[in-house]
Amino acid sequence: MPFGLRNAPAEFCRLMDQVLGTLKREGVVRCYIDDVIIPATDWGDMCRKVERVFQALERAKLTLNPTKCAFGVTELDYLGFNIKEGQLRPGRKIAVIENYPRPKNVHELRRFLGLTGYFRRFITHYADISAPLTALTKKDLPWKWTDAQQGAFEQLRRILTSAPVLKLYNHESPVTEVHTDASAKGLSGMLMQGDTEKSLHLVYAVSKRTTEAESHYHSSRLELYAIVWTLIRLRPYLFGIRFTVVTDCQALVYLNTNKSAKPQVARWFDLLQEFEMNIKYRSGERMAHVDALSRLEGTTDSVQAVEEALDNRSLVMTLMTLEERVRYMQQADPDTCRLINILERGEGDRTPYERNAVNKFKLLDGVLYRDLEGISRFVVPKPLRKGIVIMAHDMAGHRALDQTLKKIQEHYWFSKMRRYVQMHIGGCLDCLVNKKPGGKQPGELHPIPPGKRPFAVVHLDHLGPFETSLKGNRFLLVLIDNLTKYVLLFPAKSTHTQSAIRSLQKFVDQWGLPDRLITDRGTCFTSKAFQDYCQHNGIRHTLNSSRHPQANGQVERTNRTLLPMLAIQAQDQKLWDQKLKEVERDINNTESKTTRYTPFELIHGYRPQFHSSVLRLLDGVGTHQPLNSVELQAKARDNILKTQVSMKERYDQKRNKSISYEVGEMVAMLRAPTPGQSTKLQTKYRGPLQVIGKLPGNTYRVAEMARDGKHIYATTAHVSQLKAVSIMQEEQLEEKGSGSSADEDEETNKSNADLPRVEETVKLKRQRKPPKYLEDYV
Repeated sequence: MPFGLRNAPAEFCRLMDQVLGTLKREGVVRCYIDDVIIPATDWGDMCRKVERVFQALERAKLTLNPTKCAFGVTELDYLGFNIKEGQLRPGRKIAVIENYPRPKNVHELRRFLGLTGYFRRFITHYADISAPLTALTKKDLPWKWTDAQQGAFEQLRRILTSAPVLKLYNHESPVTEVHTDASAKGLSGMLMQGDTEKSLHLVYAVSKRTTEAESHYHSSRLELYAIVWTLIRLRPYLFGIRFTVVTDCQALVYLNTNKSAKPQVARWFDLLQEFEMNIKYRSGERMAHVDALSRLEGTTDSVQAVEEALDNRSLVMTLMTLEERVRYMQQADPDTCRLINILERGEGDRTPYERNAVNKFKLLDGVLYRDLEGISRFVVPKPLRKGIVIMAHDMAGHRALDQTLKKIQEHYWFSKMRRYVQMHIGGCLDCLVNKKPGGKQPGELHPIPPGKRPFAVVHLDHLGPFETSLKGNRFLLVLIDNLTKYVLLFPAKSTHTQSAIRSLQKFVDQWGLPDRLITDRGTCFTSKAFQDYCQHNGIRHTLNSSRHPQANGQVERTNRTLLPMLAIQAQDQKLWDQKLKEVERDINNTESKTTRYTPFELIHGYRPQFHSSVLRLLDGVGTHQPLNSVELQAKARDNILKTQVSMKERYDQKRNKSISYEVGEMVAMLRAPTPGQSTKLQTKYRGPLQVIGKLPGNTYRVAEMARDGKHIYATTAHVSQLKAVSIMQEEQLEEKGSGSSADEDEETNKSNADLPRVEETVKLKRQRKPPKYLEDYV
C-alpha cells in the first residue's frame, strides 16, 4: 500500500504487529508504525535482542535505513518526548514554544494549543490555564485578544520550558499506588510508582469537575466515585498488576465487607472486581498533593480543555465523560453552537428574530434542550444523530419508521427527523435482507405475443421427479406451442442436457425448427451444449429470470392441468410414462378458453372422433367438416391477443407501475431458500447487488461487485424480485436528511409551527429573511 492514504498507517501497524508481534509480547521490542525501540540492560543483552529483531525483519523482507538507526544509546527522542534514565521530558519541539509568536487568528491559536496540549501531562491545571485561549476557538465568536489571553499564552510558554519530569510507567514496579480525592467541586487521581513507598514519583495525573447531581453525593459515595472514575481512566496502566489505592476516606477501607450496598454502589463495586488492589487509608494532611486538584474551583479534566485543538477527535472523545462529550458535540455542531451562543448572550442582547428563534430552546448545565409539549428533549447535534437512530432502530428490534420515530421522540429532537430516520432504515442491511415490502408489488404483465404459425414459439420445461417407471423414466419434458396450445410430452430418465436435446430433436424431426424457444434457467438449458444446439439450428433461446416462473407461464399453467390428469390415468405409478399418449391426446382435443378451439383442430383443421356415442349417431354426419387451418389459426391468434389485453388490464390494476431501476443502482434480490433450514427464519433477500443491465419485460441484469469492479455473481431478475437499497455514508445521510420533506413527522412540524415568525410579532420597516444557519430550526 502506498504512503499518504488514510488507512496506510493502520495497515503498516498491522504489518509490524504481524512481523514483531511475538517479540513485542516477550518485551524484546516496542514499535509505533516504523519507529522501533529495543530496550536492553547492557550491550550483550542489546545484541541478542537486535539479532532476533533483524531475523524477524529479514523473514518479512523488510529493510532498514542505516542512517536512521542508532545502537547502544541511553537517551532518545520518541514520539515527541525525551526519554532518559527512566524519566520523561518534553522533546525537542518544546524549544519552539519559548519563542512562539503570539497567534493572530483562530487557525494559529489552534496550532499553538495542539502543540502545548501534546505535553499537557506535564502541566498541573492545564485546563484552567488554557481556558481563556480555548474560549477563543469556539465557533462564531469574534477574535478579541485581551490581557487574559496574553497571560495564559505567556504562562503556558513559561511552564513548558521548565516542565516537571515524569517517571516512565513500569508495569514491574515494586510499588504502584493510586491516590484519589474528591470534593463537591471535583475529582482527582494520581498514579505514583517507585521502589518504596517513600520514593514514589508521579507518572500520571487526572482530574474532572463534578456535575450538579454528583456534587450532592454523600462524602463517602463521592470518594468511592473518585476511585472508580480514576481506575477506569487509568485502566490501561493498572489492569493485570497489583496496586494500592490510597484515600482519605476511612470508610472505604471496609468496602469489601459491605453486604447491603445500594444499587449504584453495588454497580461500582462490580466494576472494581477486575482490578487486583488494596484500599489504604491516609489522613487528609498527608494527601495535600491530590487534595488540591479536587478542590480547585472550576477544575476540569486536562483532556477536555485541549480537545478542540486536536484533529483526532475520536481519541479525545474516548477520554471524556458522557456530559462532557455531549456538551462538546453540541459545541462542535455549527447549528447547535449558534443557538447556544444566542442563549448564553442573555435576552437583552438578542435581536427580535433571535428571541423568536430560541423561544422553545433552553440550556441546562450547558446542554441544549428543546421544550415540546412540556417535555425537555435533548437537541441532537449532527455527529450524534446516527448513533441515536441506531439505538432506536438497530438495537431495538428493527421496528418500522413510525415506531422508531416515537422511540426517538421520547427523549430527543432534531430537525427533519422523519426524513433522516427514513433514509437510515432504507439503508439498514438487516431490514434489507429480512423484510419484504408491503403494498402493491411492482411489475406489470408483459404477455408473450403468439407466433404467426404453429410451433414458431414454443415453451419447454421439466416436470418431476416421479417414481421411477418400469422403463427407468423419472422426469417429463413438456413442450407447448403458444399459438395452438398443442402439447407434446417426452418421458426422460434425467434432466441432463443430452436427454433434453434428444427429446427436442424428436420434436424437430416431426414439426420442424421453432423460431423461438422459451425455458427456465435449469442447468440443462443453460449448459454450453444446449446453447450450441440452439445456435447451430438457428433457434433463438430465451431464458426467463431466476425464480420467476410467471415468465414461462404458458407451460406452468399446462402443468397444473397435466398433473391431475396423469394422476388419474396412472393408477399404477410405475406405469405413468405409458399413460402419456392418452393424456397428450385428451389435452390436445380439449377446447382452449383462450383460442376457443382445440389444439388438434388448429393444427389439422378438424376435430377427430375417438369414441362411438349417441351424440355422434344423432349428428347425421358423423364428423365435423374439415376447415381451413390457416383461417382458424388467424382467428385463434386474434382471440389470444384480445384475451392478453384483458388479462393485462386486470393484472396491472393490482401492480405498482412506478418502480423501476437504472443501471448502476443498488438493489436486493429475493434469494432461494437454503435446504435443511426453516424457511421462516431464513433471510429473504440477497444483496446489495448492482444493476448492470436493463432488459425487456421489467427484467434486469444484476451482479455482486468486487472492489476491483469485477462480477462475483451475476444473474437475471424480475422487478418483482428486487427492492431498492439506499446505503449512504454519514455525510450523504446528513445532506439528504436535511432536505425538505413533505411528509415530515407531525411533531416536528408542530414544534416548528409553534415558533412565531419575526413578522408576526415585531413590526419591521423592511423584510428580513432568516439566516441560513437557523433555517432547520424554524
